[in-house]
Amino acid sequence: MRGRTPLVFRRALSEPLLLAAAFGSILLATTTLVALLTYAASVTDLGVRQAVETAPLTLTSTTVTSSVKADDYARIDRMVRDGITRGYAGVPHRVVSGARSDSYAMPGQEGRERPDLTRFATYDDLRERADLVAGAWPGESPAGTVEAALSQPAAEAMRVAPGGEFSVVGRLDGRTVKVKVAGVFRLRASDGDRWAGDELLRTGTQVGDYTTYGPLVVPATTFVSRFATSVSATWTAVPDLSGLIREDLRPLAASVTGIEATLRGGCTGCTVFTGLPAMLTQLDRAALVARSTMLIPVLQLLVLAAYALTLTARLLSDHRRMEVALLRSRGAGSVRLATLAGGEALLVALPCAVAAPYLAPPLLALVGGTGTPLWQNPGATTFAISAAVALACAVLLALPRCAGRAGRTSRSRGARARRPAGHPPAGRGRPGAAGGGGAGDLAAPALRRAGD
Repeated sequence: MRGRTPLVFRRALSEPLLLAAAFGSILLATTTLVALLTYAASVTDLGVRQAVETAPLTLTSTTVTSSVKADDYARIDRMVRDGITRGYAGVPHRVVSGARSDSYAMPGQEGRERPDLTRFATYDDLRERADLVAGAWPGESPAGTVEAALSQPAAEAMRVAPGGEFSVVGRLDGRTVKVKVAGVFRLRASDGDRWAGDELLRTGTQVGDYTTYGPLVVPATTFVSRFATSVSATWTAVPDLSGLIREDLRPLAASVTGIEATLRGGCTGCTVFTGLPAMLTQLDRAALVARSTMLIPVLQLLVLAAYALTLTARLLSDHRRMEVALLRSRGAGSVRLATLAGGEALLVALPCAVAAPYLAPPLLALVGGTGTPLWQNPGATTFAISAAVALACAVLLALPRCAGRAGRTSRSRGARARRPAGHPPAGRGRPGAAGGGGAGDLAAPALRRAGD
């Protein structure tokens, strides 16, 4: 006894050329559409990565400033770092801090009305971004003489060398601090983004209302214990955005924007500055525009594929008229015929849905331009797009045959309904009607045997 599946296969094999044409059309449409969408996604993601990787640090970083004292520095430092970590929402980042003291009069100038000045400072990442020219990095100085390091331009301007000692006097509290120069360093990239706003560290001299030399760089513990008297501290968050994709842009922008609200509750003096949310929002809009430009070729491809499949379905329907008549003579209804047509269309479309995600990368690599590898494992989204396109193609392939049968069935029922009561059908009650009926009775067994 033959089941439905063998019948579907037999119907498919009865018209191999037409179904091969349908298979080629569906495979080409599905593969090309998946390739176009993959291309649009890869190009926009590549553009986003290049944009964030080449953006200056002033745009990608987040800077928090606050006034700190020795007794609250640890609390504010922990609060700022936690707030930044929550704001970056899992994006790898590093927080570096720095602080500057109040002004100190240079040696021998404490009695002048406008003396030359210097400042103490500390930087978390200075040792990673500078090279020692002479001496050594300063050690901790909880009391007594303070060990400090100077940049090479500052040491030359102040005319000091490693091992030299001098005293400076605080402009606000009048406190005298004895300083020993432990070492001299040179910044590896004095014009880099990291030191963009620190002219004193980059050049060693800052000229304004007063001329300031330095800074005298000390370890963080020394600075907090001896110089943190309501001074300004800065925390700079430097994120690693190399793994960012378009879908992450707006959520990250909103999360970074919320850093200020997070800190406001426990750090009323904290000020947050960042250009990252504006940059991410602008990138998201640009990526959306770039992807929308791909809609035109996608729509063109869909129209061409629909046209080709409709023509193929019409030809297949014309070739199946005698077969449909035979099936109807054996009692097959419209639902049964539509099921067979749909099964036949799915038999052609499903292999295309599976193959297209694997054929799209080689197609992109063949045309070149995005660095797409010849082989890559497709994701769930790619398979979903491929399945949706293949299913739509299957519907287009089966719809003309189903619509044609439904139309013929409706016209036949309408003709019977319009026939006057008591009026016999054509061929009945007239000479030759019996002969016509006999011929039909003789032909029916032959059709059944041919169908079997």
